[in-house]
Order: sequence, then structure tokens, then C-alpha cells
Amino acid sequence: MDKSQKVNAIRAKVDDPLSESVICAVLDANNGDVEAAVKVLKPVHEEVSFERQIAYLKELYVYPGIPESFYIDSILQSNGDLSTALDILIKRVGDEEEKKRKAEQEKRRVEEEKRKAEEEKRKAEEEKRKAQEAGKKAQEEKKKAEEEKKRAEEKKKAEEEKKKAEEKKKQPSPAAPDHSLPPTKPLPDPMEEARRREEHMQGAKEQLAKKMEELEKHKKELEKMLQEKETAEQDAKAIRDEIHKCDFQQSVIQKSCIAGPARKDSAPDPKAGRVPTEECEITVTGVSEDRVISFTWKIPEKYETSRKDCIGLYIHDREFSNKYEKIFMLEGKHEGSGSFEAPTIGYYDLRYYPNYSSIEHSRSKPFLVGPEMTVNAKLQDRRKIVVSWNTAAQTDGDWLALYSSGTYSNVKYIQWCKASSANSDGEVTFDAPRTPGSYEVRYFFTSKKHASGYAYSGISEPIVIPNEDKMEVLATHPVVKVRWQVFSQEPYSKDWIGVFPSSENNARPLGWTYLSTKGLMDSVGDHGIAEIEVSSLSRLLPPPEGQLPAEADKYEIRIYNRAPNQPYLRIPFVSKQ
Repeated sequence: MDKSQKVNAIRAKVDDPLSESVICAVLDANNGDVEAAVKVLKPVHEEVSFERQIAYLKELYVYPGIPESFYIDSILQSNGDLSTALDILIKRVGDEEEKKRKAEQEKRRVEEEKRKAEEEKRKAEEEKRKAQEAGKKAQEEKKKAEEEKKRAEEKKKAEEEKKKAEEKKKQPSPAAPDHSLPPTKPLPDPMEEARRREEHMQGAKEQLAKKMEELEKHKKELEKMLQEKETAEQDAKAIRDEIHKCDFQQSVIQKSCIAGPARKDSAPDPKAGRVPTEECEITVTGVSEDRVISFTWKIPEKYETSRKDCIGLYIHDREFSNKYEKIFMLEGKHEGSGSFEAPTIGYYDLRYYPNYSSIEHSRSKPFLVGPEMTVNAKLQDRRKIVVSWNTAAQTDGDWLALYSSGTYSNVKYIQWCKASSANSDGEVTFDAPRTPGSYEVRYFFTSKKHASGYAYSGISEPIVIPNEDKMEVLATHPVVKVRWQVFSQEPYSKDWIGVFPSSENNARPLGWTYLSTKGLMDSVGDHGIAEIEVSSLSRLLPPPEGQLPAEADKYEIRIYNRAPNQPYLRIPFVSKQ
């Protein structure tokens, strides 16, 4: 049989109102053996059960942040010996603190190594920069030396030409030509001229062909560079978008860790939208059957926009700004339209965040993705909450949960049950919480096609649990008789009631008794009549006739639970016969 059947079997065999988490923990510790788990969970002695041992252990060792499993494992390992369990728990907590301390030391060591590596990297970059500057300076000096060499060569060449010209002047002039006969000039050869022109044209053609090949090669290189640049720009844009998303999530996490979330005092209302803090309008224009959400936005022109402005899709009234389902980038536009595909069905809203900040500037009205439904819940006899609902799309996996009004997280429910467990009238019943206050019931859809997860599709009106704790003094002589009624506290076998002087807060009681019979757990309840025998009856006698009672003649009835110095219910009274 599966785990839930094993839990039910253990509950049937163990006469103790154990929570499911305790039963599951003991069952896992015994490798799923039901009989072994029953032996552990049955009361160790007639007064203290397994769950009460855990409660006693919590009273003995109060330390913040201890998981429930630590208490359970300590009880299991000690075989019910609270002293041994306390030693085991203290040792385990100490071991956990030591692990945390070592983890912090390792973290600091890694950070120090990282800092040193960054410092070395910075020094290497500085050395590289200096080397580049030295290389650049060497190149400039080399270029300057080459220019000096070129100028020296030109100067030497000019001097040589000047020297040749002077030597030519010193040579004797040639003899005068004989003008008696006209000078003879050879006639040009036409074949030789044609050959020279053909060789010149052939050389020009070869140079042009070579130039064409170079131009074609350069053209292909440019086209390749252009294609690589376009691809790089697309990759760079995608990378920049991812970097922007990372920056946004980091800023949200940092601000939420520093400032902490701001909470509301009232319950989320899916029928009423939040008033925007700015004039940006976000309007949902439609929700299709396949969960596609269409919306528009409009930002007044007087506000400056940024390419980092975005609109996020959130489960309705989700508390933290970084818990978005999806993000739509506005690209600096003042108005436009867009769409999301909702991952689940349930209530959602859209929120506008400028420049990737974690400060919400505007929010749309909540809208429902999926089928509509109504949830009705009512309080019955102060002890039960009866829930009914109306929907045409119920599936076998639907479930309901009870919450304190105003709870943001849908996982922090008080109780839950499957919708398929309804009775013949189509109703389910929750145990009413003992703590007075306002509560609500939320309905969640699930199906094979897509699971709603933790986005509710229906919510009830608030259910008010009144405070009906009260006491009434029936008689003060010869014994003090009190009718009491306490619903706001879980009954405890050691709950007791006492008579005290009203002027003394922490005085010893004049008389006291257990609320249950002889302090036995199976006799405790939430109402009854207590009779208290007072140690000094003269202190409860009335004053003489015609006189007002003195301060010492005023008393109080106080009921105490687990905290010995903090009564959770008290009333004053004056003694009378």
C-alpha cells in the first residue's frame, strides 16, 4: 500500500492525534514498516505521547531555526528518554553550527582567493598595458630612425649629383660641329614601333587582370567581414538582453534582501484591482482558451522611458517582484501591445517596472485564466468550516485550502483537502482554527492538460472566528466556583486555574486546580466548571456591612497554559457569601 494508506493505518492503531508530518517522519525512519512505526508512536507512558515528547523537548531547548526533523530524530534515537534526547539534540545543533562556521570560513577563504586572483589579474593587465606602451614607443623610435636614415640617403645622393655636375663642368667642351653638311637622322622602323606598342598593351592588360583579381579577392573578404559583423551584432543583442535580465534579477534580490518585503493587512481580492502608483495604464484586452493573454500599455509622454522598461506576468498578489512568470520588454516605447502565454490557469495580474528596477509603478486589474467558479464558506458551531463551490470544470485533481486572510504565499496553508472528498451535498469540512481572526478558502484547478500549481481560481469571502473565551464566577464561599470556556488555545493536560490577589502579579496562588481531572490528558476539554479550595478563607470573607472592600479583598481568577508566568485568560472579582 502507498504512503497515505500507511499513514491512515497508523492513525487507526495509535490513539493519539498525531500530525501527518510526524507520522511520515517516523514511517521513513523505520523504512516504511507500519508495525515498527506504531510501536514508536504509541505513548511511552500513560501521560506523555510521542507528539507531547516533541513539545516537551521544544520547551526544554529553545533555539531559533531548529527544523522539526531534529526533534523527531532525537526522540527516536533516545527511545523516549527526554534527557538523552536533549543531549542528542544539543549535540546535533552544535554540529550544525560548526558546519555553518566551517562553511563561512571556506566562503571567506574562497572570496580571499578570488580577490587575490583579481588583484593578480589587474597587475598582469597593468604589465600588459605597460608592455604595449613600450612596444608602441619602440615602433615610433624605429619609424623616426628610418626617416632619419632616408633623409641622410637623400642628402648623400644630392651631394653625389652635385659633385658629378661640378666634374662635368671641369671637362673640356666638345668640338664645334661641322655645318658644312646637314646632320643625318635615321628613319624610324615601322615594324619595331608596332612591336613596342604591342608589348606595352600586353603589359597593361596583365596589370589590369592582376588588379581585377585583387579587387575580386578584397570584395569577397569585405562580404565575409560584413556577414560576420551582422551575425556578431545579432549575438551581441541576445547577449545584452541576457545581461540585462541578470542585472534585473540581481537588483531585485539585493533590494529584497536589504529592505525586505512590504506586506498587506487585508486579504487579496481577485475582484478588485490595485490602484496604480503612476499614470501608466496596463489593460488586458483578452484571454483565449489556450491561455494566451493579450494586453496594451500606455505611458504618458511626460515620463521618460528606457529600453529596460518591462511588464511582468505574476500570479495575482504574489509578494516579491522577482517572482514573475514571464517578462515582456517595452523597448522604450510609450505605448503598444503584447501577449503572454500563461503557464497555468488561475488569477494573474500584469505589473510595470521602469528601467529594470524592483519598484512597481503600475498594476493591471486581476484577471482569470481558465474557467470561472464561486467558493462559499461558513462557520458552523465554532468548530467547523463548511465549504461548497460551483464550477462546471471540476477534475479529480482539484483541491482546496484554508488560509489566514492576507496570506501571500499559497503554500502556507493551514489545512487542505481534495475536492473529490466532498460529501453527498458537494461540501467539504475544515476544522475551525482556534486562534480568533479572519480566514478564507481558496480553490485550485488541476488537470492532465496543465496543472494550475499554486495560482488559485476561486476564493471565498472572509470567515471570522470570534473570540469566545470567557469565565464566570459562580460562588466564592466556602470554595471558589468558576464556569470557564477557552476555545482559542489547544487543550493541555497541565492547564490550571488559580485565585490570586489582584494587587500582586506574580504572587503564589491562594488556591489552584487543574482544568482537567487530576491533570490527565484524556480528561481535558475546552469548557467546564472548576472548584478551587482557597488556602486562607479569611482573605475571601466580605468586608463589614456598609464598608467598601479594601484592595486586599479584590482578587483575580487566572488560567495558565504552558507559559508559567503568562496567563492567557484572567478576570477580577470581589469575594461575597
